[in-house]
Amino acid sequence: GFRSSSRGGPCAQRQVCGAPLELKMLRRVGVASGVALVGGAAGGLALREHVGPENFDRALRFYRVAIPGYLQYKLTDIRTRGGDPHARDDAFQKLHRIWAPDALDIILQLRGFYIKIGQMAATNIANAFPEHWVQTMEVLQDNVPSKPFGVVREIVENELGKPLEDVFSSFDERPIGAASIGQVHRAVLKDGEKVVVKVQYPEVERLFRGDIWTIKFFCRIAQPEHVPALVEIEKQFMTEFDYTAEAGQLNEIRQNMLNRFGNRIVIPKAKAKLCTPKLLVMEELRPATKLADGLRQDMKKFASLKGMTLDEMLAIEARLDKEAEIEGRLRYGPSAKETDSIIASVRAKVFLDNLVARLWNFSVGLFPYVAPRPVLDPRELVPLNHARLVDDLLEIHGHQILVDGCFNGDPHPGNVLLVHDGSEDKLGLIDYGQVKRIDTRTRVQLAKILLALHSNDEALIVEQIKSTRYRTKYNKDVTMLKLARLFFDREDAEILEGKHPQAFLDELQADDPVEELDEDFVMIVRVAIMLRGLGHVLKQHRSTVAAWLPLAKQVLVQEGEEDFLRQTGVAME
Repeated sequence: GFRSSSRGGPCAQRQVCGAPLELKMLRRVGVASGVALVGGAAGGLALREHVGPENFDRALRFYRVAIPGYLQYKLTDIRTRGGDPHARDDAFQKLHRIWAPDALDIILQLRGFYIKIGQMAATNIANAFPEHWVQTMEVLQDNVPSKPFGVVREIVENELGKPLEDVFSSFDERPIGAASIGQVHRAVLKDGEKVVVKVQYPEVERLFRGDIWTIKFFCRIAQPEHVPALVEIEKQFMTEFDYTAEAGQLNEIRQNMLNRFGNRIVIPKAKAKLCTPKLLVMEELRPATKLADGLRQDMKKFASLKGMTLDEMLAIEARLDKEAEIEGRLRYGPSAKETDSIIASVRAKVFLDNLVARLWNFSVGLFPYVAPRPVLDPRELVPLNHARLVDDLLEIHGHQILVDGCFNGDPHPGNVLLVHDGSEDKLGLIDYGQVKRIDTRTRVQLAKILLALHSNDEALIVEQIKSTRYRTKYNKDVTMLKLARLFFDREDAEILEGKHPQAFLDELQADDPVEELDEDFVMIVRVAIMLRGLGHVLKQHRSTVAAWLPLAKQVLVQEGEEDFLRQTGVAME
């Protein structure tokens, strides 16, 4: 879809956005196009045999929403390009209100890989998704409707080969989270240890394969520049269905990370003897809050600090966001140091208020009919440091990639917890089904790309990108330069030349189509863009180059590449 902004023109004063007649017509186009794409293009019966009746039906249901939605966004973009930005924004806002709920509805009906697509929107990957889409898709981070407990019990007992009660002294029937391939329950082992149990849905691997095929086919027609990345993502996602492997990956990354970041993060330990291909048992991180829930609570805290209700603050923020978007600029939240000052001020006020409350309660409050004063919990009033949260996640995952060569390829916010450890929160990092390993050569290549981008030496940037397996039809230097900056650095107005990310990629594809992506870098780029997307949501916009530069230097020094450091001038800084 297209994000509304000043990068376009007038909205025709005809009822082009959300008109019932046009919607009905476009939906009929979607059905007809879906049949043509999935059926006529390859021979309906033959294709049905290839993907199976279930996936064939799922593809048609997906296309019924995806095709008319895509067409209406595309038509609105063309009709409103080059004119009044406010009219253009209004036109797109109408589309968002129509299509975001429709998209969520079909995602929840189909589940499978479509949930992963919705999670990308919720994470605002590449800063490409409007606020309405981000908020609508937020439920997909870890709160997808779950399966009945009877289904869960059957899976657990089949995997363990014994009754559930033989292994667990208690097992909470209510899941604490559900997502694309399974759901998670609290339980207590026979020895009294509290654990969480991740259960994989039996049909999910079969559905994922068909869903990815459907998405790839759609992209080949509408957005071919995404196909090479989807091919590699498909390979990586297919590794997610073996929870025995995930248990090993979880413990490996846990060991790597806790030595360096143990004061800031917590990673659960897998109970390897209880893990099977469809069952993962691990330590429970508690007391903990889901990051999404913590951020929602944080909004209330910031509203209180400003002397407003949450609704009043959200209304003001929405207006300011819309103005900034129309003007083509980014809004920035407070820095880490500024937030530290706010936090120190709140802590000092809470301390003084509690001191007065305790003195009151143990003096005047002892008299009959005198009401005691409440003692406040600082954690309920002190806001999170959003800037440090984004910086920590970038540093941690950059270390996994550049230093360890073993990293989580799916760090969306649903995989992050806030673990309450005394007066400070630590980041709880979970879900290691999509772990990617890269060799020393790739780590050095990435470090050189980052240093080249930092130096802003265009010839050197192009040289380093061409040393990978990135290939376009004509291998134009300007294409390689633009891709390098977008993939490995940032997605602001300067990099995107004032365009929406998809429009920017469309133009590159038309001029010099991408034919091959280096498979070793696809998941690295995905991690970088996903973490930057979280930064955009929190108004903490980041450059991957700036965040990972110290790690890149470290790698090049360790691997004897000091000459390259001197070439870029970094060694002398």
